Amino acid sequence: MGEIKEYMVPMRDGAGLYTRVFFPEGVGPWPTVLIRDPYGKANPVMAMAARRFADHGYATVLQHVRGTAGSEGEWVPHKNERQDGVDALQWLIGQPWMNGNIGTYGVSYRGYVQLAIADQLPVEVKTMVVGNFGLDRHKQMYQDGMFRLDLITSWAVRNCGINPEAMGELYKKALGIRPHIDMDKELYGVELPWYRELITNVSPIAEFWNSGIWPELLSVPPKVKVPFLFLGGWFDYYLPMMLENYEQLPAPVRAASRFQIFPVAHNFSMPGDLAPFTGSGMSGMVPEELEAVTYALEWFDYQLKGLPYRRPVGVIEAYAIGANKWEPLRNWPPRTETQRLYLAADNVAGDTGGKLCEVADASPETISYCYDPNNPSSAQGADTVFAYLQPAYADYSPMAGPVRQDPPGARPDVLTFMSQSFPAGMLLAGSIKVLLQVASDAEDTAFTVKISEVRADGTAYNIRNTITSLAYRNGMPIPQVYEPGSVVSIGFTLRPIVWQLPVGAKLRLDISSSNFPEYHNHSNTSGPWAEQCAVKIAKQTIYFGGPYASYIEVPVRT
Repeated sequence: MGEIKEYMVPMRDGAGLYTRVFFPEGVGPWPTVLIRDPYGKANPVMAMAARRFADHGYATVLQHVRGTAGSEGEWVPHKNERQDGVDALQWLIGQPWMNGNIGTYGVSYRGYVQLAIADQLPVEVKTMVVGNFGLDRHKQMYQDGMFRLDLITSWAVRNCGINPEAMGELYKKALGIRPHIDMDKELYGVELPWYRELITNVSPIAEFWNSGIWPELLSVPPKVKVPFLFLGGWFDYYLPMMLENYEQLPAPVRAASRFQIFPVAHNFSMPGDLAPFTGSGMSGMVPEELEAVTYALEWFDYQLKGLPYRRPVGVIEAYAIGANKWEPLRNWPPRTETQRLYLAADNVAGDTGGKLCEVADASPETISYCYDPNNPSSAQGADTVFAYLQPAYADYSPMAGPVRQDPPGARPDVLTFMSQSFPAGMLLAGSIKVLLQVASDAEDTAFTVKISEVRADGTAYNIRNTITSLAYRNGMPIPQVYEPGSVVSIGFTLRPIVWQLPVGAKLRLDISSSNFPEYHNHSNTSGPWAEQCAVKIAKQTIYFGGPYASYIEVPVRT
């Protein structure tokens, strides 16, 4: 690598953004990589990435976004990146050391800043490499009315810029504050307006999500003209939104792009107890965050230097967990057959659960449990968590990915339904669905479902989980009135996965009403969740058999 130069790059409003350029050895001009970063100079990962790009012949621009790491202006997450990103590119195309070929790179927020400008690119930008980010912000925040507490609150505490040395204890305290809207004032003595907007706008049709930058961003993918390399993870919370954005690309752009899905979490590490499912077949195949640069370098050599590319394009290449191989998928969702398993009574399980059967019971059955918001069921492995990646939060956050589950009956507020052993292995590919008939004595509440693989020795590992409130059940965009005691149908579509069930494995369905702190604990009262103080214990009832169709549907790849 050659020298590093520092600049204050001017934005249209006069603010200067602190920017370092890492130059290759020798004489330019060079193909150029742009990285825009919100996490400050204290995080060395992007500087290390920039050095690697420069070592491979790319002038690499590392810019710290507005209000961070010496950049002027105010740090307001997401607000200014669309115009600032365009201004950064306009400055870059005027530099004599840039040879007319630009690529952009980044994971997480660094992926957001790329997508935010993907429909406004100058002709010099030839491609983008986006890791672990999707554009539908509301879907990141909420699942059918339930707020992703671990994900969003931990990020807010870490990135609000106040008292960062105490963020572990502050996050622990934040998890228990009611009403949650007072969290910022109790922790910091000031309001965080951008966080309050997120926790008070539950409905996807609220004006907040449908004015300003958010609807503008949702319109970006169909307008893109350059190919993408998407790098995603089965256990990253952005994956469904990334898949949506990929499918929204114009057909010619998608045909020239590539989407690779690793068995990783948000920072490209393998989470949970994945070793039993990956084995030696994963050696050298899973990048840590910095190693994602390896995949980007291959792509940039192809797109910016015209060198051969050894991987297929126009496909989603997904790692099949348990099969220890890559599955090339030209269609998403992939073509599968659906296998339905009905909830049924089981004399052995009694009031702790039942069976999953291919044929529904002829007679109706019910099982009930009580859900206490002050004694929630804790997440054991989770689909949409983030905090555990920060050492300061490790004691207060569940790990992403599959982890060993408690045995059935470990808690009275978790019901378990178990299938028979499958005599042949099954490759699950796509989204598992669950339909339940439920009732509650509360005016509003929540229900959770979790699907796990049960091995021959009885150990179980979670595959996917999700949640819904009754108010926003079945994807309704506005809260629905629920009459306590009435039986209603609630549907769940779990996040996609490609997972190999081995011969002799079983499927397990757990039903409860909390998965703390992945999601906030429902208070069992109605109204805006962040403003609620009081809680009550709710009696929850699951109906199945006879006229009550409660079942799971698994997508089996043939």
